[in-house]
Amino acid sequence: MPKGDRYKLKADPDDGVTKISNLLLEALAMARLSGMEKGAILYLWRRTYGWVDPEHPKRRITERHIGLTEWCKWLNCKKTCASRILSVLVKHGVITQQSIGQGKGYIYAMNTYVEEWNGNCIDKEHLLKCVTVNQMDNSKPNGMLTVNQMDNTTVNKMDNTTVNQMDNTSVPAKESIKYNILKETTTRKENPVVVVGIDEIISLFDKNIVKVNPIIIAKIKYIADKYGIEPLNDAITIAATKKKGLDYIEGILKNKSMDKDFENRT
Repeated sequence: MPKGDRYKLKADPDDGVTKISNLLLEALAMARLSGMEKGAILYLWRRTYGWVDPEHPKRRITERHIGLTEWCKWLNCKKTCASRILSVLVKHGVITQQSIGQGKGYIYAMNTYVEEWNGNCIDKEHLLKCVTVNQMDNSKPNGMLTVNQMDNTTVNKMDNTTVNQMDNTSVPAKESIKYNILKETTTRKENPVVVVGIDEIISLFDKNIVKVNPIIIAKIKYIADKYGIEPLNDAITIAATKKKGLDYIEGILKNKSMDKDFENRT
């Protein structure tokens, strides 16, 4: 139950929270933006990620129509100032702005692909050095390696156990590979089944779509966690034949998920 502390200007998670990706928080902290510009981003998060999609209760809203008057109210500035702030963020590629008709305003959304942000507003190379590959769930399992740690760790040094010791099979080592592909198998009495793992998915994406980096890997893992490994594997295969990217893959999975939700409701 809400405590009502927000009306006393006291923050309390029980009065509502906004779910934000760790990468966005890290990128915003590092971004070369003014305080007002960062304030606009925070308010956009509040008006999008702070609300549950009524048609899909397990999802958060990702875009919102916000009028200039509303921006002025919450940024506590004049219209000319709010308009300038939004223009800067759109120019930098940090947010997107879609017109809904002359005189009707715009729909705003956060650009979650930080790699697409203008290099003038963020040092992406420095961000890659600082960000950890696996921080999607606000926790880091014991033994999880950061990007810098992985650079100094070979595939064969995983808790002092070699790959050959893990599966009793001979696996050729590749010194340049940071993300080793390990095939997990489940054994049955008949017809052993090979289980595709997240490392294989990343390798498949890297070979058939585009060369991966830690940001793309984090996005792939997020999508895999949300939609499942097997559907993601199928979507990557389809996208590869059409020479499409991550947006296309996520669109395929989102449409399949919506169809499944519809079937469950009927």
